[in-house]
Amino acid sequence: MGRTSVSARVVENRPIAPGIYRMGIEAPWADGLVMPGQFCMLQAACPGSSDPLLKRPLSVHDAEDGVAWFLYRVVGKGTGLLARLVKGDMVAAVGPLGQPFPSLAGRRVVFVAGGMGVAPLPLLARRRRVMKVLLGARREEELAVLDVLDLPGIEVEIATEDGSVGHKGLVTDLLPPFLEGGVEAVFTCGPMPMMREVSRMCGARGTACWASLEAAMACGSGLCMGCAVRKAGGGYLHVCSDGPVVDAAVIAWG
Repeated sequence: MGRTSVSARVVENRPIAPGIYRMGIEAPWADGLVMPGQFCMLQAACPGSSDPLLKRPLSVHDAEDGVAWFLYRVVGKGTGLLARLVKGDMVAAVGPLGQPFPSLAGRRVVFVAGGMGVAPLPLLARRRRVMKVLLGARREEELAVLDVLDLPGIEVEIATEDGSVGHKGLVTDLLPPFLEGGVEAVFTCGPMPMMREVSRMCGARGTACWASLEAAMACGSGLCMGCAVRKAGGGYLHVCSDGPVVDAAVIAWG
């Protein structure tokens, strides 16, 4: 897979929930290149300034008609600067990077997401066969991201910890019927404790599971070694180059 380093113009950048933004950048290179689960390194272009020095890794939310989309939460200075961008501003972009979700032609797949784990879902839904989405959140307000998800023909089942929408409890509570019903693979993205439990449940049933990991990183290409994750058999993998999507069975979840 190829990658490119460009300056790209912002076509849209708007808040969709408190602290959560959806941004699109001009990316004619993205349409046939980006695969579900890959990410780009982005940085607001600030003439005359190199602060912050490092780009931020953001999962590709969607890529269509010459535009790459990103769904992100403001968590620090880098994403805070991205949130200030308006249509016509420029970003420095490197990507697409990393390993995508596998293509499992003819296999029934369930996607388990928590919080911002929904970020890669639109591209995933269009490029891979997903039969069901299980989505978890702490409360109803965190489900505002559903308003920007284009998921034609895909059912979404919701769990909220406070019971404000759907099942009261954890999203992993929704998974057993699918594992018992013979689902052939599970994709998951979200908080590490949630993915750890999804991996454990899949392992107990002998169901294939792929997890999309998140880690702080400086380079996005495996050079800085800053995104190392322990492997179950010893040693480490690097989220940026070996992932972000990996076979959940190889991770030492702890």
